[in-house]
Amino acid sequence: MRTARLLDAEQVEELLARYRAAATVFKLGGHFGIDRRTVGAILKRKGIQTRGPGGRWKAISIPPT
Repeated sequence: MRTARLLDAEQVEELLARYRAAATVFKLGGHFGIDRRTVGAILKRKGIQTRGPGGRWKAISIPPT
Protein backbone atom coordinates (compact mmCIF):
# COMPACT_ATOMS: atom_id res chain seq x y z
CA MET A 1 0.00 0.00 0.00
CA ARG A 2 1.27 3.45 -0.92
CA THR A 3 1.31 6.21 1.68
CA ALA A 4 0.55 9.80 0.75
CA ARG A 5 3.57 12.05 0.85
CA LEU A 6 3.05 15.54 2.21
CA LEU A 7 5.01 18.51 0.96
CA ASP A 8 6.06 21.23 3.35
CA ALA A 9 5.42 24.91 2.57
CA GLU A 10 8.88 25.40 1.05
CA GLN A 11 8.40 22.42 -1.28
CA VAL A 12 4.98 23.70 -2.36
CA GLU A 13 6.52 27.07 -3.22
CA GLU A 14 9.25 25.31 -5.21
CA LEU A 15 6.60 23.24 -7.02
CA LEU A 16 4.67 26.40 -7.94
CA ALA A 17 7.82 28.13 -9.18
CA ARG A 18 8.82 25.12 -11.29
CA TYR A 19 5.30 24.88 -12.76
CA ARG A 20 5.35 28.57 -13.67
CA ALA A 21 8.73 27.95 -15.31
CA ALA A 22 7.03 25.36 -17.60
CA ALA A 23 7.65 22.08 -15.73
CA THR A 24 4.90 19.54 -16.40
CA VAL A 25 2.76 17.95 -13.70
CA PHE A 26 4.37 14.60 -14.62
CA LYS A 27 7.90 15.95 -14.11
CA LEU A 28 6.92 17.68 -10.89
CA GLY A 29 5.31 14.52 -9.59
CA GLY A 30 8.47 12.57 -10.31
CA HIS A 31 10.70 15.21 -8.75
CA PHE A 32 8.70 15.44 -5.53
CA GLY A 33 7.69 11.77 -5.38
CA ILE A 34 3.96 12.47 -5.66
CA ASP A 35 1.27 11.60 -8.19
CA ARG A 36 0.56 14.03 -11.03
CA ARG A 37 -3.03 14.30 -9.75
CA THR A 38 -1.67 15.49 -6.41
CA VAL A 39 0.35 18.13 -8.25
CA GLY A 40 -2.85 19.23 -10.01
CA ALA A 41 -4.70 19.37 -6.70
CA ILE A 42 -1.99 21.55 -5.17
CA LEU A 43 -2.09 23.90 -8.16
CA LYS A 44 -5.86 24.12 -7.98
CA ARG A 45 -5.80 24.75 -4.22
CA LYS A 46 -3.31 27.59 -4.79
CA GLY A 47 -5.48 29.10 -7.54
CA ILE A 48 -3.01 28.38 -10.35
CA GLN A 49 -4.51 27.97 -13.82
CA THR A 50 -3.31 24.68 -15.28
CA ARG A 51 -2.09 23.88 -18.76
CA GLY A 52 -3.67 21.16 -20.86
CA PRO A 53 -1.86 18.47 -22.86
CA GLY A 54 0.99 19.82 -24.95
CA GLY A 55 1.55 22.76 -22.61
CA ARG A 56 -1.48 24.73 -23.75
CA TRP A 57 -3.48 26.63 -21.16
CA LYS A 58 -6.91 25.18 -20.54
CA ALA A 59 -9.82 27.35 -21.52
CA ILE A 60 -11.93 28.46 -18.62
CA SER A 61 -15.42 29.84 -18.81
CA ILE A 62 -16.19 33.03 -16.97
CA PRO A 63 -19.87 33.69 -16.33
CA PRO A 64 -21.15 37.07 -17.53
CA THR A 65 -21.51 39.75 -14.90
